Amino acid sequence: MDVTLLCDVVDNYGDIGVVYRLSRALSDLSSDLNLTLVVSNLDSFAKMAPGIITYKAIQEYRGWTVIDWNNATACTNFFMSHHPRIILQCFQCIRPQWLENILFSPERNETKEIIHIINVEYLTAEEWADGFHLLKSATRSTYVKKRNFMPGFTSKTGGLILDAPFIESLNNKELALQKVAPYLSQKDFSRLTNKELFKLVVFTYEQDFTPIVNALIQKKDRCNQNVCVFVAAGLSEKPFMAAIEKAGLPIQTVALPYMPQIAWDALLCCMDFAIIRGEDSFARACLCGIPFLWHAYQQDEEFQIVKAAALLNRLEPFFTAEDFALIQQCMIYFNRRPDKVPGKEAQEVLEKINEGKNMATSEMPEKTPYTEYLCRSETLKSGFRDFAKMLLKNGNMAEKLLDYMKQLQF
Repeated sequence: MDVTLLCDVVDNYGDIGVVYRLSRALSDLSSDLNLTLVVSNLDSFAKMAPGIITYKAIQEYRGWTVIDWNNATACTNFFMSHHPRIILQCFQCIRPQWLENILFSPERNETKEIIHIINVEYLTAEEWADGFHLLKSATRSTYVKKRNFMPGFTSKTGGLILDAPFIESLNNKELALQKVAPYLSQKDFSRLTNKELFKLVVFTYEQDFTPIVNALIQKKDRCNQNVCVFVAAGLSEKPFMAAIEKAGLPIQTVALPYMPQIAWDALLCCMDFAIIRGEDSFARACLCGIPFLWHAYQQDEEFQIVKAAALLNRLEPFFTAEDFALIQQCMIYFNRRPDKVPGKEAQEVLEKINEGKNMATSEMPEKTPYTEYLCRSETLKSGFRDFAKMLLKNGNMAEKLLDYMKQLQF
């Protein structure tokens, strides 16, 4: 089975992170797959996949063919001699013109060969994902068939990718530590293995981390427990370190290097708490069964509030009303943007949730709820673990996708 994955890297690592994980999971499930990855940003790919050569137009990697999306000549020549049969159009990315020329050329249509395009969508907890899963979409040719495939949080969607290296790290912390060890100094690794430390990872978009840092200080004092923050390289590194320095460096920190995806997954499995962003790392945090704050991708009119509220709806059944109210308050405030006014949909969400009138402003209450969330994180773990068990029970998205591709008619 020949399968082509299209990845236009919009977010620095999120898009290619999902595509890389999906490719590994599909390959592990079937040795009969011939995968071709067409990637627009090989530099980002190389950060998480050691061995990718960033300047090569076409290369072999892990048994896959990897092609530079931007090299139209190389792409055209390759696909003219290797006609695509199944295309995974990841995240509804705009197809490059060279591919459009191949898909809808009069010469190809004359052959009447069927090509299947599967739009592998972004992960969302919103209810519409259930109905959108496997829904047909129109194309400009009767010989190019297209359907939508939704990852998600329910059994009516494709679920989440359960790749073997991640599941191994999740079930075996000693193995996870071995995967992380090569990327940390001896001192930093000893912090990771220290069972007395409260270990938290930060990987988000830019924002003012002063309330979070203050909460971590209060957590340390109230719970009489030392805290170590593992700060990922990326957009949140500078603002977080600036907030720590402004507070007088009261908390241990580890500045993480860029890590391959498998090592990064293993690190997440060793954390007590995650402040996480995007899709790929966010999905891993959900599966880890640890308390977390999710920083949704920032959008116009604060639509990220709608995304965060949808996730909260999925979490709610696993917590008492009191615990859920705390998680909800923290998640909503964490996703507010002080410089933006919420649009109609975001405003409706804010008005529906607890204390909606207060949450209509981005002002953090004088008594930050982050402190309470961090201090109660140990007792909240059981709810997050049950949420993770439900996600695991939903099954492996890669397996469901492979089963679907196997029954396609050509």
